[in-house]
Amino acid sequence: MIVIKILLWIFIIPFLLGKYLEKQEDNKILYTWCLGYVMEMAVFFIVAIPMILTRAEFKALRNFYFLIILILSILSVILNREKFKNIINFKMPKISFFKVLAIFLVVLQVFIKYNFAAINNDDSSFVVLSTKMIEDGNMYHSGPNTELNSRRALAPISAYYSVLSEYLGIHVAIVTHTIMPMVFMIFGNLIYYYFGKALFNKNEDSPYIFLIFMTVLNFYYFHLIGAGAYYLKFTWFGRVIISAMLLPLLWKISLDAMNKDKNYIIDWLTILAIVLASCLGSEMALAIVSIPLIVLATIASIRNKNISYFVKSLLCVIPCVIIGIIYLKIQ
Repeated sequence: MIVIKILLWIFIIPFLLGKYLEKQEDNKILYTWCLGYVMEMAVFFIVAIPMILTRAEFKALRNFYFLIILILSILSVILNREKFKNIINFKMPKISFFKVLAIFLVVLQVFIKYNFAAINNDDSSFVVLSTKMIEDGNMYHSGPNTELNSRRALAPISAYYSVLSEYLGIHVAIVTHTIMPMVFMIFGNLIYYYFGKALFNKNEDSPYIFLIFMTVLNFYYFHLIGAGAYYLKFTWFGRVIISAMLLPLLWKISLDAMNKDKNYIIDWLTILAIVLASCLGSEMALAIVSIPLIVLATIASIRNKNISYFVKSLLCVIPCVIIGIIYLKIQ
């Protein structure tokens, strides 16, 4: 039964949700799966913040989010039924040295996450918070008369892991330290591949070479608390999800969204979803996601003489502004 739940929540549901953000030319199973996780986290953030601020019980959040995901998944099957036909047309990919090496390095990373669980002092905050929510039902506060832990409450990734733990029927410590790190490791490396594909689309092996470069770069610890070390050791941290996965995806999507020849509204909706997913991971998203997006939009607006890129980017960072205002008010 647990295996079925894992297949459903880790693979099938994200794939179905990813169809909402998928363009016709990007109808690829793995890419759609990546977009699905962005969609899943974005929806959770939208649902969770009002319920946390109104001090709703964890059980209410768990049940309401389940209902929303169920409705979105069923609608995806109905609305995107034509897109599922392309899944059947599977072609055996060509084998090359770079592809084999890239896949080997990714598998090695996933095995490391499975076989070695790293711990960190922040576990006393994140994992305990997740466990406490499940046990007593209070989200980011100890009782009706106590103050919210605003720093954690406005980036409720602990609640996200708690909900997944309940759905999977697996203890939240295992979900946090083993299951989701493996998922995010695959997610991150797929983003590197697709980002490389967007940058070097004229050579079939170039995306794999880029993936190999990024993988080796992450294996090498530049510093004890550097990006590579955090990505490998603490993959489930919200700030790691943002810096190592969501930011590269943001840059990849921005290449299309801010291209005058490939300007689709779905790209901007995806950017908005990335911003929401980033806000779920860490309060640092208010700066480290919104600022690069605005800078990219400013450059694109000047380059293409089109101010709409800048305006659309401002609209996409509205969640960061709202969370920033709420944070200042409840401090």
